[in-house]
Amino acid sequence: MLIESLTKPILVFFLLFVPGYVTFASFVGKGKRSRGEGLEIIFGWVLVSILIISLGALILAELGRFSLGGILLLVTGYVAVLIFIGRPSLVPSAKWKALRCDRSQVLPLGLLLVTAILFFHPFENIFVGRDAGVYINTGVNIAKTGSILIRDEFFAGLSEEIQADFLHVFLGTQESRVKFRLPGFYWVAGEGKIVPQFLHLYPIWIAIFYALFGLQGSLFATPFIAWLGVVALYLVGKTLFDRRVGLIALALMTVNASQIWFARYANADILFQLLFLGGVLYWALFVRHGHPLWGVISGACFGEALLAKVDAQYLLIPLALIFGYLLLLGLGKKVWYFLAPLGTLGVLTGLHILVYAWPYYRMSWGFVSWSPASRALMLSLVPLLALALLAFGLRGTSFMKAIIAFFRAGQRYLSLALAVGIVVLGFYMYFVLPHQSSPVHEIRGTTVKLYTKENFVRLGWYLTPLGLFLAVIGLAQAIRIKADVETAPLLLSALTYSALNLPMSLAIPDHIFAIRRYISVVIPSALLFASYALCYLLKRKDGLARAKQICFATLTILILIGCLHRSAIIIPHREFAGAIVQVDRIADELPPRSVAIFENQSLLGYFLAPPLTFIHGREAVFAWVSELSPESFAAVVEAGLDEGREVFFFSEHGRQILLPQYDLISQWAATLDVPALERAFDHFPSRIDRFQLPYRIYQVQPGSGTAIFRADSLPKQVGRDVTDDEALWGVARQASVALDREGFLSYGPYAVFPPGSYIAHFCVKAEGNPASRASWAIIDAAAAEGSAVLASRRLSRQDFTIMGKYQDLELEFHNPARQALEFRVYFTDQADLWVDRIEISPIRGRASQ
Repeated sequence: MLIESLTKPILVFFLLFVPGYVTFASFVGKGKRSRGEGLEIIFGWVLVSILIISLGALILAELGRFSLGGILLLVTGYVAVLIFIGRPSLVPSAKWKALRCDRSQVLPLGLLLVTAILFFHPFENIFVGRDAGVYINTGVNIAKTGSILIRDEFFAGLSEEIQADFLHVFLGTQESRVKFRLPGFYWVAGEGKIVPQFLHLYPIWIAIFYALFGLQGSLFATPFIAWLGVVALYLVGKTLFDRRVGLIALALMTVNASQIWFARYANADILFQLLFLGGVLYWALFVRHGHPLWGVISGACFGEALLAKVDAQYLLIPLALIFGYLLLLGLGKKVWYFLAPLGTLGVLTGLHILVYAWPYYRMSWGFVSWSPASRALMLSLVPLLALALLAFGLRGTSFMKAIIAFFRAGQRYLSLALAVGIVVLGFYMYFVLPHQSSPVHEIRGTTVKLYTKENFVRLGWYLTPLGLFLAVIGLAQAIRIKADVETAPLLLSALTYSALNLPMSLAIPDHIFAIRRYISVVIPSALLFASYALCYLLKRKDGLARAKQICFATLTILILIGCLHRSAIIIPHREFAGAIVQVDRIADELPPRSVAIFENQSLLGYFLAPPLTFIHGREAVFAWVSELSPESFAAVVEAGLDEGREVFFFSEHGRQILLPQYDLISQWAATLDVPALERAFDHFPSRIDRFQLPYRIYQVQPGSGTAIFRADSLPKQVGRDVTDDEALWGVARQASVALDREGFLSYGPYAVFPPGSYIAHFCVKAEGNPASRASWAIIDAAAAEGSAVLASRRLSRQDFTIMGKYQDLELEFHNPARQALEFRVYFTDQADLWVDRIEISPIRGRASQ
């Protein structure tokens, strides 16, 4: 353990620092001092290391060879090649001088310490109710199996007719060939493979953290990446504007509700954010200093962003505009240092999609194909491409020179017109658009205005209205004053993603989840522009300098207070805290290789089937159909038993599937119980709810079609569970005259039975006064939570022929309708009582399904 505890920090240091450090030492220049402050240099090392590891580990996972040893081998090989070829001076004293902490770095480092304190409390979103669960389960499975693709020989062995009950076409995608095997995991028919949803660069980091630190440790991949994203934001603000802009943006990002949430909530948007900001930062350094390495890093950042998130494809629009402009001016040779990694990674992204992510792209395009904003943006590529080709063909001609001269002469007026237009549009979207004709949506019983018209207002929930106003002013001012090749990726990307996200919504607008599409580009850019607007107050020195300083301080404090107010409910909250322990307990009760069957359209199946399958290695099947047929159920049970597996049925609503050839034996009952932030549709979330989901687990065994309920798995008013060698499972429910009062020794399970005639077998034993004439117990079958008794029987001394031995006490009843039933044993406090189990069997010939 001591060696392992020492090895892991050394391994983490080697992976995160050494590749980047050796790269800088090899290409920045021997003995030369790296440009920038210590934080910027160290960030560069870490960013380069992340780029190298991300690509290498992804390729390993594509080949089915992912492992920590494989990554270490790749990184070691990369470092060795650079040292052999480049022969860098690895400890130049001049470089280390830049890392000394001076006064200018104390404040950003202090803010980053606060950021770490707020971010490093990851949520336990292992349930696949949302995207986070898919990412975590995918990452853990990659670490455990070494591959992105998942082989499922058990499910593949079922006939296509049976598989159909357990496959699902996602509504709204118009893509019938894309079917889910489990929530978030597609089925490739005919190949016996499962393809995880989404792109897979981000799950690679969950896999790396899992390989290093286990399941709990894998959750820290997201806070780590989010923290680096905040460092990148500070450096972008400092580089493109000035140090004060970077510091204010850093402070605002640290306390921003959406950033804190998604720093803890596993989602690829946070990796996209880091790669986008890293690309913007090193593009600016590349343009400013012309060093080839900065161009390579920038191109690699934007290129790997394409592998991180499907939304990143829209980065091609601003990048196309930038290079179209540069094409008109005449491309220099150095720009290929940027284009080469971007183009290479673009090709790799296309190949990855074709082989490993095609179901996700088919489904995604089914969603966005109807979106006017998305169609307009994608169609805009056609005229842009045509104009680029035309410009390329006319380059160097007098006509093109005249056009360039015309635009340069009018650049000031064009930028002013665009800035004014943005301000006007911002006011319109905030104050006018939401109050226009407002059709409504009924969402989960709540009436919500047409949310596409409210998107800008709702963005203000996270930036504060004042912050949103300053972001609009700052963007307009940046376009008017700062628009150049250095700032072009930031400005054009902010405009592109705002144009994409504000006019539409690709998901039900429940917050905070719905804001995820803004977290990568829009919110970081908005905070930078708001910071720039604040700092612009201090730019010009005049007689109002004192008043401007007071205004600057007041506005900054107001925004910080507003952001903290929004974040107040999130900071102490731990979404789904305790989920890992609860799922571990369930998995511990299921033998290895066991089969878990979830009932039709079960929320329990959404939550538990993926983690039981991909984290704990059980075989879960989840019925998407509205009514699971007994034939499909029986086929899965038979397949599992034939392979020597134990089979379990998970019931969320107490529903029974009674088959003549199988018994369902109740094993235990429990409730998933975790804290969850309110799902709000027309306001910012304001409370913490408890997500509670009761369930019961049955073991399925060959038998006569009986449902068997262990007494120790049922609720009680009195008594206790005791060890009893005579009980079938060695445990019984017991009540004693000396210790207990009257009450129900067992009741429930509120299992749903179809109409028909049944016989209940209560396995009970008693010890009491042989001469007693009193009732020792009352057994009954009841519906409507006990208010409608279907049959009842009083038990006396005469019913127990052998004192202290279990008796099979029968109770026949008729169930008139499909409803939840309970089978109760009432302790009368006249004799000691033990209950082993209760068995319910249909009376053949009289049951009507």
